[in-house]
Amino acid sequence: MDLKTVLTLVAVVLAAIPSVPMDATGAHKEFDVLAIFAFGDSLGDAGTNSFIPQASARADFLPCGKTFFRKPTGRFTNCRTVVDFTAQKLDLPLTPPFLKPHASFTKGVNFASGGRGLLDSTSADDFSVRMSTQVQQFASAKATLEKQLGAHSAGILTFKSIVLFTSGSNGHRVRRWSAGCSPLARASNTAKQGECVEVANQLALGFNAALKQLVDGLRAALPRFNLVLANSFDTVSAMITDGKSFGLDNVTAACCGAGFLNAKVQCGKPDFCRRPFKSLFWDVLHPTEHVNWILLNVLFTCDATAAYPINSRALARL
Repeated sequence: MDLKTVLTLVAVVLAAIPSVPMDATGAHKEFDVLAIFAFGDSLGDAGTNSFIPQASARADFLPCGKTFFRKPTGRFTNCRTVVDFTAQKLDLPLTPPFLKPHASFTKGVNFASGGRGLLDSTSADDFSVRMSTQVQQFASAKATLEKQLGAHSAGILTFKSIVLFTSGSNGHRVRRWSAGCSPLARASNTAKQGECVEVANQLALGFNAALKQLVDGLRAALPRFNLVLANSFDTVSAMITDGKSFGLDNVTAACCGAGFLNAKVQCGKPDFCRRPFKSLFWDVLHPTEHVNWILLNVLFTCDATAAYPINSRALARL
């Protein structure tokens, strides 16, 4: 079986039988992807933690989700995540949380859980779904699909699917997504309050460099896997340096929150900024929908500096 995988703060991507994709009318389609399976943390969570009463990391309250869904969905942003935009880019429906009762898995499913680190031992929420458990949930979802569709059809579905892995907000206790420049990091910087925590940025850069070496090793050891490393760190850093070029007016404070940099009172108690699409951060850690949309488009069109060795568009075409 040929598998394609994207590691990104976004992604592990699995999939696709080489073919010439066509839609129901016989017209050629750009992508031949049947489903999306999403793993990871709050950057991709579609509402998993809303179904875990004990979870402390949650976003099932307004104003989260207000500017697109018009209601809270459990996503840690004002609207859609990178996982959501990936689904829409591939003409697929948004993936439902695995824990959602009566959810259909025939177009994919979302296992991502806010507060969860890459390792079972690294977590900001002891009740979020561990990464090892997310893998077990995938096995359960696959078994369900085999019962519903038959083993052959379920095999084709998973073979021609994309698996996204989002990580960066909790792993190794270092907030790697935008690392030391999030509103939380800036507000907590006791040495130079309001400025980035450079040691966190350096740790993130070191981790990403080591991850690239790991990907090279895995590509050599697993030649049947199409493994791609996508890195949003540089794009976010560019936004922080020159937000105007990305249409952003606010790259330091959270859109939703209160106090210094809107980082002293959590999102949900106060209201949110009037123009979230002009802000980099939705809350103290997570990007706004506008930034998620930018990141998705960068990953689909970038050169090897942001996605290695190919971008997400090229991967989805394989």
